[in-house]
This record gives sequence, C-alpha cells and structure tokens, in this order.
Amino acid sequence: MLFARPKRRKGIITDRKQLEQIFQHLAITVEQMSEGIAVVDAGGVVHFINTAWAQMHGYDSSSELLEKDIDTFYVQKAPMGRIEFCFEQARKRTVYCVTRLHRRVDGSTFPTRTKVIALHDETGEINGFMILAMDITRAAMAEAELADMTRKVEQLQNELQTLDNQCNQGKQKQNLLQEKLSQMRAENLKFQQQAAVHSESQQQWSERDRQLDDKMAELLAENEELQSANIVLEDSKQSLHAMVEQLTTANEEMQGRLGRPEFDSDSFDEDGDYSSRNLGDRALFDSEKLKSLANLAKRLS
Repeated sequence: MLFARPKRRKGIITDRKQLEQIFQHLAITVEQMSEGIAVVDAGGVVHFINTAWAQMHGYDSSSELLEKDIDTFYVQKAPMGRIEFCFEQARKRTVYCVTRLHRRVDGSTFPTRTKVIALHDETGEINGFMILAMDITRAAMAEAELADMTRKVEQLQNELQTLDNQCNQGKQKQNLLQEKLSQMRAENLKFQQQAAVHSESQQQWSERDRQLDDKMAELLAENEELQSANIVLEDSKQSLHAMVEQLTTANEEMQGRLGRPEFDSDSFDEDGDYSSRNLGDRALFDSEKLKSLANLAKRLS
C-alpha cells in the first residue's frame, strides 16, 4: 500500500521501503513546485536544487549545480544581504524571510522573496538549511509601476491643487474686475448724464450765441444805416451851412447897401416879420424861406 501508515519506533520510521516512498513523493512534489528550492549544509554547500531553481538562475539542469556554494546565486552588496546573515537569523528564529537580489548565470539580477529554514538532525543540532526562493520580478515591476503611478497621482494631485489655487485666484481677480467694471459703468453713466446736461447747456448757449449773433448783425445793419444816414445828414448840414453862409453874406451885403441892421440868423424871430418892402413894395427876401432855413440851421447845429 503506497500511503500505508508507516511503522514507528519511538517516533522514528523503521520501514526503509516506506521511507524511500516518502522521499520519492517529496522529490516529485519539490520538482513540480514553481518556487526554487535548495538544500545546503551548515557551510552553505549545495546538496539539492530543484529544476525551478536552476531555470530561475539560467541553468539547463539542476545536476550541474550540486556541490556549488550557495553564494554563487546571490548578489553580495551589504553584510545584511549575505547568506551568512540569513543563516544566522534562521538559527535564531528557525525560519527567516527576506527580499534579496539573486544573480543569474549571465550576470543579470532579479529580486526574490527568500525564505530560509533551519534543518535539525536527530540530536536537535542544525546541520543544514532549506532555502525557498520566489522570483518577484513581475511583482517588483508592478510595485515599481504602482509606486511610479502613485508618484504621478501625487504629482497630478499637487498640480490639481495648484490649478485649483490658481482658479480661486482667477475667480478673485474676476470678482475684483467685475467690481471695477461695475464702478466704471456707474462712472460712465454719470459722465453720460453730465455730458447730456452739458450738451443741453451747450445747445442753449449755442442758441443764445446764435441769437446774439443775429441781434448783433441787426445792430450792425442798423449802425450801417445810421452811418449812411449821418453821412447824408452831414452832407445836408454842410450844404445848409453853406447856403446859410451864402445867405448871411448876401444879407450883409444888402444891409450894407440899404443901411439897415445886419441879418442875424441866430437872433431871427420866428414870429417876427422882417420883410423889406422899401424897394417899390417888392420884398427883397422871401421871409418864409428865410425862416425855414434858419430853423433847419439851428437843428443841424
């Protein structure tokens, strides 16, 4: 029977055939595992490696890796990254887990999740270690992508916050501009009202100026007419003065001839009768004409 209960003596399986079967099944199981498994002694020398471990590190078969030092597969960067440190931690804890860089046969590296398990002999002493390694390249890449995406998201959030702040500032500026625009509109309306009043006043003043211009034109025309009339009157006055002078001279000559007092136009009495009739009852001057001329001379003077 393949899985019959094994015979024991004080906790130890004594049936050799059953032990071989158990080891055979364990070997098949280990070979079929996707995780790399290596069994080393206390000095780190490899005594067993499964196919997954060999393929993980770029080797064709696991048989060529026997008797190699386990350090062959690790990148030695720091004391805490060395396999000796992992063995020491496994001795203290029995099981030690760590993320480490492994090295392929071509020199390239890849990250692994490594578990180190301490193996004990019959007396309880640690005589070796089992190392399980899982290639986490994809997980690391995904984690790196996630970290990069997280960083980008944070950057976008910061940019969004900056844009939000700028938007708020823009809104504040827009509100201020709106207030200024309202003030300018109010001032413009007031200015338009003042301009309308001023325009109305200007129209009134223009109409007043036009009326004054018309009045001035009329006065100038009247002045020109008066000047023309004054010129005519002045000419008439000069003519009359000349006639009065001529008449006065003629009167004086006649008075001298007749021995009578001189004719004075200024003392001429409008109501008196100074007609001379001594020369054969024929008047020397026409008294009516002399009166008219004397009156006209007085008005002109």
